[in-house]
Amino acid sequence: MKNFSLKENEFIFFDCFTVKINPLLISVLRQTRSVMSHEGLNGLVSSIKKSSQQSPGIIFAFNSSEAKEYLLNMNRLWYKNYKISEFSPVYIDEKKESYYLFLVAGHRRLEAIKTLQAKYLARIFFNRNFIEAIAIQYEENFHEQIPITDLVNFASYYWVLSKNNNPKLTLKHFAKSIHKSVSWVSNALKFANLPISIQSLIHKTDISKGVNYSILIEFAKFYEYSLRKNLAVDEDLLMSLINHAIIHKYKLSKIKELIEIKKQEMNGQQILFELKSDEVNNNNLKSLRRELTLDITRVGVYIDNTTPFVNRVTEKAKVKGKEVITKGDRLQEKITSGYE
Repeated sequence: MKNFSLKENEFIFFDCFTVKINPLLISVLRQTRSVMSHEGLNGLVSSIKKSSQQSPGIIFAFNSSEAKEYLLNMNRLWYKNYKISEFSPVYIDEKKESYYLFLVAGHRRLEAIKTLQAKYLARIFFNRNFIEAIAIQYEENFHEQIPITDLVNFASYYWVLSKNNNPKLTLKHFAKSIHKSVSWVSNALKFANLPISIQSLIHKTDISKGVNYSILIEFAKFYEYSLRKNLAVDEDLLMSLINHAIIHKYKLSKIKELIEIKKQEMNGQQILFELKSDEVNNNNLKSLRRELTLDITRVGVYIDNTTPFVNRVTEKAKVKGKEVITKGDRLQEKITSGYE
Protein backbone atom coordinates (compact mmCIF):
# COMPACT_ATOMS: atom_id res chain seq x y z
CA MET A 1 0.00 0.00 0.00
CA LYS A 2 1.31 3.46 -0.93
CA ASN A 3 1.19 6.38 1.46
CA PHE A 4 0.18 9.97 0.74
CA SER A 5 0.29 12.88 3.20
CA LEU A 6 -2.27 15.63 2.83
CA LYS A 7 -0.31 17.94 5.10
CA GLU A 8 3.02 17.44 3.31
CA ASN A 9 1.45 17.94 -0.12
CA GLU A 10 -0.92 20.74 0.77
CA PHE A 11 -0.79 23.47 -1.88
CA ILE A 12 -1.18 27.00 -0.58
CA PHE A 13 -1.29 30.12 -2.75
CA PHE A 14 1.18 32.72 -1.56
CA ASP A 15 -0.54 35.52 0.33
CA CYS A 16 -3.93 33.91 -0.22
CA PHE A 17 -6.52 33.03 2.41
CA THR A 18 -9.64 30.92 1.93
CA VAL A 19 -12.43 32.34 4.07
CA LYS A 20 -16.15 32.60 4.59
CA ILE A 21 -17.00 36.29 4.47
CA ASN A 22 -20.04 38.51 4.91
CA PRO A 23 -21.07 39.60 1.35
CA LEU A 24 -21.57 43.16 2.61
CA LEU A 25 -17.80 43.53 3.07
CA ILE A 26 -17.14 42.86 -0.63
CA SER A 27 -17.04 45.67 -3.21
CA VAL A 28 -18.36 44.73 -6.66
CA LEU A 29 -17.35 46.63 -9.80
CA ARG A 30 -18.32 46.18 -13.44
CA GLN A 31 -17.54 42.59 -14.48
CA THR A 32 -16.36 41.25 -17.85
CA ARG A 33 -19.84 39.80 -18.27
CA SER A 34 -22.28 42.73 -18.11
CA VAL A 35 -25.47 40.65 -18.19
CA MET A 36 -26.71 37.92 -15.87
CA SER A 37 -29.46 35.43 -16.66
CA HIS A 38 -32.20 35.42 -14.00
CA GLU A 39 -33.03 31.83 -14.92
CA GLY A 40 -29.39 30.80 -14.51
CA LEU A 41 -29.11 32.68 -11.21
CA ASN A 42 -32.22 31.00 -9.84
CA GLY A 43 -30.77 27.63 -10.80
CA LEU A 44 -27.53 28.47 -9.00
CA VAL A 45 -29.44 29.52 -5.87
CA SER A 46 -31.21 26.15 -5.84
CA SER A 47 -27.93 24.30 -6.35
CA ILE A 48 -26.11 26.13 -3.52
CA LYS A 49 -29.10 25.71 -1.22
CA LYS A 50 -29.01 21.97 -1.85
CA SER A 51 -25.25 21.30 -1.89
CA SER A 52 -23.70 24.51 -0.48
CA GLN A 53 -21.18 26.65 -2.38
CA GLN A 54 -18.58 24.33 -3.88
CA SER A 55 -16.29 26.76 -5.73
CA PRO A 56 -14.86 29.78 -3.92
CA GLY A 57 -15.04 33.21 -5.45
CA ILE A 58 -11.91 35.33 -5.89
CA ILE A 59 -11.30 38.63 -4.10
CA PHE A 60 -8.30 40.94 -4.48
CA ALA A 61 -7.35 43.01 -1.43
CA PHE A 62 -5.82 46.43 -2.14
CA ASN A 63 -4.50 49.10 0.17
CA SER A 64 -5.54 52.70 -0.52
CA SER A 65 -2.97 53.51 -3.23
CA GLU A 66 -3.43 50.11 -4.93
CA ALA A 67 -7.21 50.55 -4.86
CA LYS A 68 -6.99 53.97 -6.55
CA GLU A 69 -4.83 52.51 -9.32
CA TYR A 70 -7.22 49.60 -9.72
CA LEU A 71 -10.23 51.91 -10.02
CA LEU A 72 -8.40 54.09 -12.54
CA ASN A 73 -7.85 51.08 -14.79
CA MET A 74 -11.43 49.87 -14.35
CA ASN A 75 -12.70 53.31 -15.37
CA ARG A 76 -10.57 53.23 -18.51
CA LEU A 77 -11.64 49.70 -19.37
CA TRP A 78 -15.39 50.08 -18.92
CA TYR A 79 -15.81 53.88 -19.32
CA LYS A 80 -16.90 54.22 -15.70
CA ASN A 81 -16.28 56.92 -13.12
CA TYR A 82 -15.60 54.99 -9.92
CA LYS A 83 -14.19 56.98 -7.00
CA ILE A 84 -12.39 55.59 -3.96
CA SER A 85 -14.84 57.47 -1.72
CA GLU A 86 -17.67 55.22 -2.96
CA PHE A 87 -16.15 52.16 -1.27
CA SER A 88 -15.42 51.25 2.34
CA PRO A 89 -12.16 49.62 3.43
CA VAL A 90 -12.04 46.67 5.81
CA TYR A 91 -9.46 46.42 8.57
CA ILE A 92 -7.61 43.08 8.41
CA ASP A 93 -6.42 42.02 11.83
CA GLU A 94 -3.50 39.87 10.66
CA LYS A 95 -2.20 42.54 8.28
CA LYS A 96 -2.77 45.39 10.75
CA GLU A 97 -3.97 47.52 7.88
CA SER A 98 -7.17 48.45 6.05
CA TYR A 99 -7.88 46.98 2.61
CA TYR A 100 -10.51 47.39 -0.08
CA LEU A 101 -11.91 43.99 -0.99
CA PHE A 102 -12.85 43.91 -4.69
CA LEU A 103 -14.61 40.93 -6.21
CA VAL A 104 -12.66 39.59 -9.19
CA ALA A 105 -14.52 36.39 -10.03
CA GLY A 106 -17.65 34.66 -8.77
CA HIS A 107 -20.24 37.40 -9.26
CA ARG A 108 -23.13 34.96 -9.84
CA ARG A 109 -22.14 32.92 -6.80
CA LEU A 110 -22.06 36.10 -4.70
CA GLU A 111 -25.54 37.14 -5.85
CA ALA A 112 -26.85 33.65 -5.08
CA ILE A 113 -25.31 33.77 -1.58
CA LYS A 114 -26.87 37.19 -0.97
CA THR A 115 -30.26 35.74 -1.87
CA LEU A 116 -29.70 32.92 0.61
CA GLN A 117 -28.41 35.39 3.24
CA ALA A 118 -25.38 33.18 3.86
CA LYS A 119 -21.63 33.75 4.04
CA TYR A 120 -19.61 33.75 0.86
CA LEU A 121 -16.79 31.24 0.33
CA ALA A 122 -13.87 33.09 -1.24
CA ARG A 123 -10.13 33.22 -1.66
CA ILE A 124 -8.68 36.61 -0.73
CA PHE A 125 -5.44 37.46 -2.52
CA PHE A 126 -2.99 40.16 -1.48
CA ASN A 127 -0.22 41.76 -3.58
CA ARG A 128 -2.00 41.27 -6.89
CA ASN A 129 -2.67 43.74 -9.74
CA PHE A 130 -5.21 44.82 -12.32
CA ILE A 131 -3.85 42.70 -15.19
CA GLU A 132 -4.08 39.58 -13.05
CA ALA A 133 -7.62 40.54 -12.10
CA ILE A 134 -9.03 40.93 -15.61
CA ALA A 135 -7.15 37.82 -16.80
CA ILE A 136 -8.89 35.80 -14.09
CA GLN A 137 -12.25 37.36 -14.94
CA TYR A 138 -11.85 36.40 -18.58
CA GLU A 139 -10.77 32.84 -17.82
CA GLU A 140 -13.87 32.48 -15.65
CA ASN A 141 -16.13 33.55 -18.51
CA PHE A 142 -14.51 32.85 -21.90
CA HIS A 143 -16.12 29.40 -22.27
CA GLU A 144 -19.58 31.03 -22.13
CA GLN A 145 -21.21 33.58 -24.43
CA ILE A 146 -20.10 37.12 -23.58
CA PRO A 147 -21.65 40.18 -25.28
CA ILE A 148 -19.34 41.13 -28.15
CA THR A 149 -18.82 44.71 -26.95
CA ASP A 150 -17.74 43.45 -23.52
CA LEU A 151 -15.35 41.01 -25.14
CA VAL A 152 -13.89 43.61 -27.51
CA ASN A 153 -13.39 46.18 -24.72
CA PHE A 154 -11.67 43.60 -22.59
CA ALA A 155 -9.41 42.28 -25.37
CA SER A 156 -8.31 45.70 -26.62
CA TYR A 157 -7.49 47.09 -23.18
CA TYR A 158 -5.87 43.86 -22.04
CA TRP A 159 -3.69 43.92 -25.18
CA VAL A 160 -2.51 47.48 -24.50
CA LEU A 161 -1.62 46.70 -20.88
CA SER A 162 0.06 43.41 -21.76
CA LYS A 163 2.06 45.01 -24.56
CA ASN A 164 3.21 47.81 -22.26
CA ASN A 165 4.37 45.26 -19.72
CA ASN A 166 6.04 43.10 -22.37
CA PRO A 167 7.00 45.01 -25.56
CA LYS A 168 8.10 41.73 -27.18
CA LEU A 169 4.62 40.24 -26.88
CA THR A 170 3.24 39.29 -30.29
CA LEU A 171 -0.38 39.43 -31.36
CA LYS A 172 -0.19 35.68 -32.03
CA HIS A 173 0.82 34.84 -28.46
CA PHE A 174 -1.68 37.29 -27.01
CA ALA A 175 -4.50 35.83 -29.12
CA LYS A 176 -3.61 32.36 -27.93
CA SER A 177 -3.71 33.49 -24.29
CA ILE A 178 -7.33 34.61 -24.64
CA HIS A 179 -8.32 31.64 -26.81
CA LYS A 180 -8.97 33.71 -29.94
CA SER A 181 -7.53 33.83 -33.47
CA VAL A 182 -5.10 36.54 -34.54
CA SER A 183 -7.65 37.88 -37.04
CA TRP A 184 -10.31 38.09 -34.32
CA VAL A 185 -8.02 40.12 -32.06
CA SER A 186 -6.91 42.31 -34.97
CA ASN A 187 -10.53 43.09 -35.85
CA ALA A 188 -11.38 43.71 -32.19
CA LEU A 189 -8.61 46.29 -31.94
CA LYS A 190 -9.92 48.03 -35.07
CA PHE A 191 -13.48 48.03 -33.69
CA ALA A 192 -12.29 49.46 -30.36
CA ASN A 193 -10.65 52.31 -32.27
CA LEU A 194 -13.96 53.44 -33.79
CA PRO A 195 -15.72 56.52 -32.35
CA ILE A 196 -17.97 55.50 -29.44
CA SER A 197 -21.10 56.59 -31.34
CA ILE A 198 -20.23 54.12 -34.12
CA GLN A 199 -19.45 51.30 -31.70
CA SER A 200 -22.82 51.89 -30.03
CA LEU A 201 -24.64 50.99 -33.24
CA ILE A 202 -24.16 47.35 -32.35
CA HIS A 203 -26.61 47.62 -29.44
CA LYS A 204 -30.29 46.91 -29.84
CA THR A 205 -32.71 49.80 -29.30
CA ASP A 206 -36.46 50.28 -29.37
CA ILE A 207 -36.32 51.13 -33.09
CA SER A 208 -33.34 49.08 -34.20
CA LYS A 209 -32.07 45.54 -33.95
CA GLY A 210 -28.54 46.86 -33.87
CA VAL A 211 -25.90 46.64 -36.59
CA ASN A 212 -24.18 43.30 -37.15
CA TYR A 213 -20.63 43.15 -35.79
CA SER A 214 -19.22 41.84 -39.09
CA ILE A 215 -20.61 44.90 -40.89
CA LEU A 216 -19.12 47.32 -38.38
CA ILE A 217 -15.77 45.54 -38.71
CA GLU A 218 -15.65 46.43 -42.42
CA PHE A 219 -16.20 50.09 -41.58
CA ALA A 220 -13.67 49.80 -38.75
CA LYS A 221 -11.10 48.64 -41.31
CA PHE A 222 -12.00 51.62 -43.49
CA TYR A 223 -11.68 53.98 -40.53
CA GLU A 224 -8.25 52.57 -39.66
CA TYR A 225 -7.22 52.96 -43.31
CA SER A 226 -8.23 56.62 -43.21
CA LEU A 227 -6.16 57.17 -40.06
CA ARG A 228 -3.11 55.59 -41.69
CA LYS A 229 -3.55 58.01 -44.59
CA ASN A 230 -3.82 60.94 -42.14
CA LEU A 231 -7.27 61.58 -43.64
CA ALA A 232 -9.50 60.50 -40.77
CA VAL A 233 -13.08 59.93 -41.93
CA ASP A 234 -15.51 62.41 -40.41
CA GLU A 235 -17.64 60.70 -37.76
CA ASP A 236 -20.90 62.00 -39.27
CA LEU A 237 -19.91 60.78 -42.73
CA LEU A 238 -18.99 57.35 -41.37
CA MET A 239 -22.38 57.19 -39.64
CA SER A 240 -24.10 58.19 -42.90
CA LEU A 241 -22.29 55.47 -44.85
CA ILE A 242 -23.30 52.82 -42.33
CA ASN A 243 -26.92 53.98 -42.26
CA HIS A 244 -26.98 54.02 -46.06
CA ALA A 245 -25.73 50.42 -46.16
CA ILE A 246 -28.25 49.26 -43.55
CA ILE A 247 -31.24 51.08 -45.05
CA HIS A 248 -30.51 49.62 -48.48
CA LYS A 249 -29.88 46.18 -46.96
CA TYR A 250 -26.43 45.84 -48.48
CA LYS A 251 -24.80 42.44 -48.31
CA LEU A 252 -21.24 42.25 -47.03
CA SER A 253 -19.86 42.06 -50.57
CA LYS A 254 -21.73 45.25 -51.53
CA ILE A 255 -20.45 47.00 -48.40
CA LYS A 256 -16.87 46.05 -49.27
CA GLU A 257 -17.43 47.46 -52.76
CA LEU A 258 -18.79 50.70 -51.32
CA ILE A 259 -15.81 51.03 -49.01
CA GLU A 260 -13.37 50.39 -51.85
CA ILE A 261 -14.96 53.25 -53.77
CA LYS A 262 -14.64 55.56 -50.78
CA LYS A 263 -10.97 54.60 -50.46
CA GLN A 264 -10.40 55.61 -54.07
CA GLU A 265 -12.17 58.92 -53.42
CA MET A 266 -9.94 59.43 -50.42
CA ASN A 267 -6.85 58.87 -52.50
CA GLY A 268 -8.08 61.37 -55.08
CA GLN A 269 -7.79 58.70 -57.75
CA GLN A 270 -9.90 58.40 -60.86
CA ILE A 271 -12.22 55.56 -61.73
CA LEU A 272 -10.63 52.18 -61.22
CA PHE A 273 -9.27 50.20 -64.17
CA GLU A 274 -9.06 53.17 -66.54
CA LEU A 275 -7.44 51.87 -69.76
CA LYS A 276 -4.17 53.30 -71.00
CA SER A 277 -3.13 53.95 -74.61
CA ASP A 278 -0.59 51.13 -74.74
CA GLU A 279 -3.27 48.73 -73.48
CA VAL A 280 -5.51 49.84 -76.35
CA ASN A 281 -2.77 49.03 -78.86
CA ASN A 282 -1.95 45.65 -77.33
CA ASN A 283 -5.47 44.24 -76.99
CA ASN A 284 -7.86 43.14 -79.60
CA LEU A 285 -11.13 45.00 -80.01
CA LYS A 286 -13.27 42.29 -78.42
CA SER A 287 -11.21 42.24 -75.21
CA LEU A 288 -11.10 46.02 -75.14
CA ARG A 289 -14.87 46.37 -75.38
CA ARG A 290 -15.33 43.80 -72.58
CA GLU A 291 -13.02 45.74 -70.24
CA LEU A 292 -14.71 49.03 -71.11
CA THR A 293 -18.09 47.50 -70.26
CA LEU A 294 -16.68 46.43 -66.89
CA ASP A 295 -15.52 49.99 -66.24
CA ILE A 296 -18.91 51.42 -67.16
CA THR A 297 -20.53 49.03 -64.69
CA ARG A 298 -18.17 50.20 -61.97
CA VAL A 299 -19.02 53.81 -62.78
CA GLY A 300 -22.69 52.91 -62.26
CA VAL A 301 -21.92 51.49 -58.84
CA TYR A 302 -19.89 54.61 -58.03
CA ILE A 303 -22.75 56.94 -58.96
CA ASP A 304 -25.28 54.83 -57.08
CA ASN A 305 -23.27 54.98 -53.88
CA THR A 306 -22.14 58.58 -54.00
CA THR A 307 -25.46 60.23 -54.94
CA PRO A 308 -26.64 60.46 -51.29
CA PHE A 309 -23.50 62.39 -50.47
CA VAL A 310 -23.42 64.74 -53.46
CA ASN A 311 -23.34 67.73 -51.11
CA ARG A 312 -19.86 66.64 -50.07
CA VAL A 313 -18.41 66.69 -53.57
CA THR A 314 -15.55 69.21 -53.79
CA GLU A 315 -14.49 71.40 -56.69
CA LYS A 316 -11.43 69.19 -57.05
CA ALA A 317 -13.65 66.14 -57.45
CA LYS A 318 -15.67 67.91 -60.16
CA VAL A 319 -12.48 68.73 -62.09
CA LYS A 320 -11.34 65.09 -61.85
CA GLY A 321 -14.74 63.99 -63.07
CA LYS A 322 -14.41 66.14 -66.18
CA GLU A 323 -10.96 64.68 -66.79
CA VAL A 324 -12.38 61.16 -66.63
CA ILE A 325 -15.11 62.08 -69.14
CA THR A 326 -12.54 63.63 -71.51
CA LYS A 327 -10.34 60.53 -71.38
CA GLY A 328 -13.42 58.37 -71.87
CA ASP A 329 -14.24 60.29 -75.05
CA ARG A 330 -10.71 59.76 -76.32
CA LEU A 331 -10.92 56.07 -75.50
CA GLN A 332 -14.21 55.81 -77.36
CA GLU A 333 -12.60 57.41 -80.43
CA LYS A 334 -9.87 54.75 -80.37
CA ILE A 335 -12.42 51.99 -80.06
CA THR A 336 -14.45 53.43 -82.92
CA SER A 337 -11.34 53.65 -85.12
CA GLY A 338 -10.87 49.91 -84.52
CA TYR A 339 -14.02 49.25 -86.52
CA GLU A 340 -12.70 51.18 -89.53
